[in-house]
Amino acid sequence: MRLCVSSSRQTAYKGKIVQFLQFLHEDSIVTFMLLFIRLSSLLAFLPIFSAMSIPMAIKGVFALYLSFLFFPITPTVSFDPNSDALIIAILSEATLGFLTGMTLSFVFAAFGVAGEVIGMVMGLSMASSFDPQNQQSSQLIAAFLNMFLLVIVLATNMHHLMIELIAYSIGHLPLGGFVFTKSIAKFMIEAIKHMFFLGFVLSFPFIALSILSDIMFGMIMRSLPSFNLLVIGMPIKTILGFGVIIATLGSMAYLFKREFTQAIVSLRPLF
Repeated sequence: MRLCVSSSRQTAYKGKIVQFLQFLHEDSIVTFMLLFIRLSSLLAFLPIFSAMSIPMAIKGVFALYLSFLFFPITPTVSFDPNSDALIIAILSEATLGFLTGMTLSFVFAAFGVAGEVIGMVMGLSMASSFDPQNQQSSQLIAAFLNMFLLVIVLATNMHHLMIELIAYSIGHLPLGGFVFTKSIAKFMIEAIKHMFFLGFVLSFPFIALSILSDIMFGMIMRSLPSFNLLVIGMPIKTILGFGVIIATLGSMAYLFKREFTQAIVSLRPLF
């Protein structure tokens, strides 16, 4: 019985040694390297994962962990280490991560544009605060919306959708096979246009409220010339702006979730 157990263990050890030697094959090493570059570039540009507050060492370790996790399902590619094709494949993977992260960041940027407009309408354009995610000072309302979106992403597990998108790209797009075409450039232009349109839609209620309040203040000043607009009017616009923000936060969360999910779905045909 002991001989059978020892022989089975030796067989298992030999199998592991064979798998390790197969991993040290030239094609396997090149495949793992390209996979690590793809995951590193995606994590470097994807929202949430690319936050400046996360140390680079943690990002690198997480990319290495995902590389080991996804390597068994990654099709093996063959590149000559001394050829220019490998350099082109590395640049292709870096471009893929940059374009994917930039497309998903447009959804966050739309809310940032809306936050800038809302702050200007409320008279808070000069008020700024430190954004811990981007490690920079930003307008008060824009920083608040950015933190609000971060909570929505983590609360609804939308960061899992980004990891699923990475797995989808590995299964459908060979390593080094991404090519920047005219259709992709057109898709990026449409994404930029949609970003500004979404920002205008989000800030439209505040712009309409500002125009309506300016009309009312103008009518009051015509009837009461002693009315001081700077002393009374600006605090009223600020209070009304905060009231509209409180009333529309739920709609903003729903709209963000819908737009972010659609952005992830629209990226799949690129792979």
